[in-house]
Amino acid sequence: MHRKQEQKQPTPTTAPYYTHETIRAIHGKTLRDKIRSDQLRQLSGIQDIIQWTNVRRREWDAHVERMEDNRLAKIARDNRPQGVRSRGRPKKR
Repeated sequence: MHRKQEQKQPTPTTAPYYTHETIRAIHGKTLRDKIRSDQLRQLSGIQDIIQWTNVRRREWDAHVERMEDNRLAKIARDNRPQGVRSRGRPKKR
């Protein structure tokens, strides 16, 4: 008798493994074939998440740069907060 395999639900810690496992299955490769994940992504036409994140950050920075100086996103990016906060942990009520 074969035990029915349980379907893994992707979580933040298992999602990259689950994704690479799926990509390997699509291409008919296993871990024993010793093909790197970046090579599999290139074969599949999947963009690297690090490169995608860097591009999106640059685009967002250019977007905020075009904003007026009084916009909250530009103030937060340029680290020009107004006002004073007390130091330390807030007092108990």
